[in-house]
Amino acid sequence: MILAVYVDDLIVLSNDKKEKRKLKAHLMKYLKMKDLGEIHHCLGIRIQRDRVAGTISLDQEKYIEQVLNRFNMSSCNGASTPIDLNVDLFSDDLLPDTDEEVAEMRRIPFQEAVGCIMNIAQGMRPDIVHAVGLMSR
Repeated sequence: MILAVYVDDLIVLSNDKKEKRKLKAHLMKYLKMKDLGEIHHCLGIRIQRDRVAGTISLDQEKYIEQVLNRFNMSSCNGASTPIDLNVDLFSDDLLPDTDEEVAEMRRIPFQEAVGCIMNIAQGMRPDIVHAVGLMSR
């Protein structure tokens, strides 16, 4: 049996339904809690279980869509490689040249966007960790 705790949320994982029910009943004696049944979402991660196939699938599709909408990127195009290897991200050519370009860059919440993408990379998308690390520099 595994009991995962995050702040005020509990997830009980067990291959013994009887013991799982006993644990929940015991916890309910001492804690104000309710059983929400089978898990579907946790910390922005969707959890889908296929009992017939014996599989569990995890994804952050809804969170990723929210991030794309938040940063006005919902109509962007996907890429098989998350970063163009021909672009030098540390080149002075990428720096703003005019006061207008500086003002435009200040209106873009870059740190917040990188933080959101870092959350995605660490949670479900290890394939983009290197690109996000470069962007965070």
